[in-house]
Amino acid sequence: MNLKQFLSKWKLLIGFIIVLLIVCGVSKLKKNEGTVIAPKEVSFVKQANGSGTHVWFMSTGKAKDSSVYYIIILRNGKAETYRTYDNDTTLGKISKMNNSEIINYAKEQDKKYFNASVKETTLSKSNKHAGFNADFKSSILMPEYFVLKKDDRLIGIAINTYKNGHLPAYVIFNADGKVISDKNGTTQIPNGATITSVKLPTSTNKSENNMMLRNRLFDSLITHIKETDYVTPKPIKVKATSKTDDSGNNIVKQKVTIQYTKSLKTTWIERNFLAIAKNNPTMMKQLYHLEQIKAEAEAESRSSSDSKKIDDAREMYLEGINKIFTKKVCYDLMNNVFGNYQEKYTLHLEEPTEFNIYDNRFIGYFRGSSNGYLVTKAQNDKQTAVFDK
Repeated sequence: MNLKQFLSKWKLLIGFIIVLLIVCGVSKLKKNEGTVIAPKEVSFVKQANGSGTHVWFMSTGKAKDSSVYYIIILRNGKAETYRTYDNDTTLGKISKMNNSEIINYAKEQDKKYFNASVKETTLSKSNKHAGFNADFKSSILMPEYFVLKKDDRLIGIAINTYKNGHLPAYVIFNADGKVISDKNGTTQIPNGATITSVKLPTSTNKSENNMMLRNRLFDSLITHIKETDYVTPKPIKVKATSKTDDSGNNIVKQKVTIQYTKSLKTTWIERNFLAIAKNNPTMMKQLYHLEQIKAEAEAESRSSSDSKKIDDAREMYLEGINKIFTKKVCYDLMNNVFGNYQEKYTLHLEEPTEFNIYDNRFIGYFRGSSNGYLVTKAQNDKQTAVFDK
């Protein structure tokens, strides 16, 4: 073999080794979604405001079967928060995926969460909650109004405007169904008057007439869901505030505000109720009349042992409610109740944490006994999570 042939073979061997090193480096980069040389310390806030792509998880605990209920993608200075739907979305399952697979999984899960809404509403209609969509875990159809009485006499029907947040502000209607308060609502009620909440009767008892109203409300919500298109989570800037120790130099706690998608906003039911009532005095006049019948029957039953009067009044009341709240009214009541609503979510990060799931090490923050953890996959056995600005 001459020198020229020898050098040619060595060049091929060196070239093969270089290509092999590049492939290994890219493979490691793909797996960790970061640099080949991993930093010694990781900060959620720093990554949220920096460059690159990073994946974090909100979990109920730190065991392999702990549920992962949100997946947060930090990408070039903004956060996207994806909901999970499948009940088997656990730290154990996530630990076996690389970041690219997790990102695709997060997108699929969020859309699945949205697309399952018709199924979840149908389960709720049957008084079941077998799904994993948190928006449908509690009662969602509770339209209500308020009865004003003075000296046991009906003086008005009111609807809460939610104008002042958690403080009640009422629009009050008289016997003719006309607004007699400030049109935007008032926190004041007439002196000496009492105000009582009345939820529209939506019993699950199939022998009662108000099953009709319950079915109309649920069917209307399902129709609105089918008319709504899925929207991907909105990328937003993460806001953070820090608490330091007495020296003022070391951060000991952080509050981080992100954004997530919420499917249901039940406050729209009362808003819609108010809009319908203002535009239809006849409806409120009928409602007032039904409340009078019910109040008179209750008063009469207290002075008589005959319960038939109140039973008849109750039946008349239920039938009257079902006539007032037609399919069209129920459809209008459910308008905007379902959607892709972006809500702010504040995370309280209390202290750094680390733990192992199978062959993977997770690092992040403990969020309190009732809130679980915010964690990410460590890129090596020595990397830790810290508080950083």
